[in-house]
Amino acid sequence: MKEVMSCRRATFRQAKRDAAAELSRRGVPDADIDAGLLLEYASSMGRTQLLLLEEEEVPEAVLPRYREAVRLRSCRVPLQQITGEADFCGIRFEVSDQVLTPRQDTEILEEEAVKRIQVLQKKACAKETDGARRGQRPVRVLDLCTGSGCLIVAAARLCPGIEAVGTDISGPALDIARRNAENSGTDVTFLEGDLFEKVEGTFDVILSNPPYIRTGDIGDLMEEVRDHEPLLALDGGTDGLSFYRRIVRAAPQYLNPGGSLLFEIGFDEGQDVTEMLRQAGFREVRIIRDLNGLDRVVSSVFPGTDPCQE
Repeated sequence: MKEVMSCRRATFRQAKRDAAAELSRRGVPDADIDAGLLLEYASSMGRTQLLLLEEEEVPEAVLPRYREAVRLRSCRVPLQQITGEADFCGIRFEVSDQVLTPRQDTEILEEEAVKRIQVLQKKACAKETDGARRGQRPVRVLDLCTGSGCLIVAAARLCPGIEAVGTDISGPALDIARRNAENSGTDVTFLEGDLFEKVEGTFDVILSNPPYIRTGDIGDLMEEVRDHEPLLALDGGTDGLSFYRRIVRAAPQYLNPGGSLLFEIGFDEGQDVTEMLRQAGFREVRIIRDLNGLDRVVSSVFPGTDPCQE
């Protein structure tokens, strides 16, 4: 692989093939896919263009960049951290080792939040009469442990008109979240603080993908996660439930009557989080599974009358 990558006459096909072989030898999952994506990144060309050029020689300027990208991936640096971006709900997000990489499973939490937001927006619109607004306030949405901002930015993009707020204890993470909001053309307020520390007012929807890995299990995670993602975004305490307890305990002060609280959870935490919410008086508590049939999201409703039904 090293010989090919240093060879000026290597074709795109040859470079990709040998990169895939090197990644596979180092135990990288989906080596062929990653080799192709890294070649797109290094060459600044799309897959279709590369297919048309696969028998052409790789430009000399591209080889060092591709070689370095493959080296990093061989060392199990996440693909998204190498390219600096990740796709979430069809939106491109900046990522780095300062934030948890957005994952497809988390889109299930986004879908549930968007459903709830859209129901509230429709009810608000239904209260308008004779084409005149009656001073309806926007739906307020809060994202705790926002990280890259993928959840709250996607919500603001998919549900225009909401008042969107995201919080995180990490300043570097919020710098990335702010850029993601700006790059997506959305208006989101980001607050640096521990969960609700800097939050004011009440909300119609609160969502969170908090740290939920048991402290003792972190050492068993994939290298990409264990060694390259921020520990702050992973460690959920001894039993993985520390952040859920804190959020459930404080959330009633920040939820409007009839408001929703939604979490992403670990595959084996559904029953614990469900019981926690029920004991705190939340209603309509339900678990949503992912495409693999594993518990992934818990949604609930705060007691009281939905403000959009008044």
